Amino acid sequence: MLTFRVPDDLAPARYEMTVVVPNITGSDTFGDQLVSNTEYIMVVPSPTARFEITSEKLHARSETSPSWAGSDEVGFHALAVALLADLSIDPNPTDTRVRFGNVDSGDVRPMTRVLYSQQAPILGVALAILGHEVDSEDAYEDLTVEFTDVFVDLVKEQAKWVAGALAAVGGASALGKLGPGSWRTRSVPPSSR
Repeated sequence: MLTFRVPDDLAPARYEMTVVVPNITGSDTFGDQLVSNTEYIMVVPSPTARFEITSEKLHARSETSPSWAGSDEVGFHALAVALLADLSIDPNPTDTRVRFGNVDSGDVRPMTRVLYSQQAPILGVALAILGHEVDSEDAYEDLTVEFTDVFVDLVKEQAKWVAGALAAVGGASALGKLGPGSWRTRSVPPSSR
């Protein structure tokens, strides 16, 4: 029997595990080592675990051509909408906006921001990040308001599909049986996109 403690900071996933021990049987048939069958362990986050999504920096690959036409103003907009444990969406999306002036090719600017901070149990989070060159304040403001409305509506529509799919497999509690590696990679049927 082999016992061990899974480290507290081990990322949630399905892990493959094999035990290798020196061959002390006296028989050379098995080689220098004996290798066990492969076993799997599923690491799931604690129900009390909370997660944050953060940004660190903005890297400007290439400014708008021609560079002599003036400085580039950059608007960064991130929206995060959580799917709550009761299959509703969080009524208060996290809306993060950052502005940078005079951004040139190759510039790196610090942008440490919390884009999403989990406060309660969730099933998932939808995150959209947009970056724009701002030439007109009014047009940029209209664009971000319209984008916010459209994104939230899309998440609401997909939340209905997720609720139906979960009901078909036995509810949200069925996710725990699949493990995070199984359900986060499921594709959305084309008719639901």
